[in-house]
Amino acid sequence: MIIDTFSQISRRIRAYLNNDPSFSAKMLKSYDDFLHDKTTPFVELLENFFRLRPTRSLADTSEANLEMAIELLWFDETQCVPQVHLIADPNKPCGEGRSAFVGIFAGNSRRHDLVDNPVLVLELKNVSLRSLWKARQPQPHIEPKSSNDYEHILDELRQANEDQLLAQQYTYYDKKERKWCTLQVKDTLQTGTTQLSRYMRIISSGRATSTRVGILDGRVLCRDGWDVLWGYVILCVGGTRAICRHTEKVGTQYMYETTHPEQDDT
Repeated sequence: MIIDTFSQISRRIRAYLNNDPSFSAKMLKSYDDFLHDKTTPFVELLENFFRLRPTRSLADTSEANLEMAIELLWFDETQCVPQVHLIADPNKPCGEGRSAFVGIFAGNSRRHDLVDNPVLVLELKNVSLRSLWKARQPQPHIEPKSSNDYEHILDELRQANEDQLLAQQYTYYDKKERKWCTLQVKDTLQTGTTQLSRYMRIISSGRATSTRVGILDGRVLCRDGWDVLWGYVILCVGGTRAICRHTEKVGTQYMYETTHPEQDDT
């Protein structure tokens, strides 16, 4: 399923490039703008890309879909590394909280010597269109009859401001608790903010050891330096809108260099 989605996204990116030769320049500029704390151009590119997709493909978007879309938008940036492996608690066994994975780690490909270089740490969150639809039904187990059932919600999302997006309710089935749960989009944004704050402090510790938290990923190298981690939560709402929230900056004693994903040795 993920491979099929990746192929679909790739085809749509190529189609977009063929129809709009300036799109590649816009993608590169969105990365440069991000390094200057200007996220609007990137969000606009991401949302414009979402608009190319048919309604049926928006219903069950996931964080993996969002991750792949961002990777493709910044495909010229070989320092963009997804799912960076962290040691969150070396005292815990594997599978029980020892490891954590941050959505996307983007090393600074515009690095300058003798200055504080920003390094992007992105935590990705997703609220699916299906879960938004279910929150509006009398019973959460009800299923839509066709993709047309989503159209009125998509119209609302496309016209909504950020406060209205954050106030949206969504319903999902919690497998652990074995029950349906209803939350607001802003709850997921807060969860992502809390997770990202923890991840950034782990990353700021440098390389992990058997007794110390840090990065345990061959795609990210830590050397002496003074990079500054810039944290952002990117939240996809209904497969059609994106919220990008700058959370915090954390100074470090390291310079982070990334290798090409194909060289990953983790």
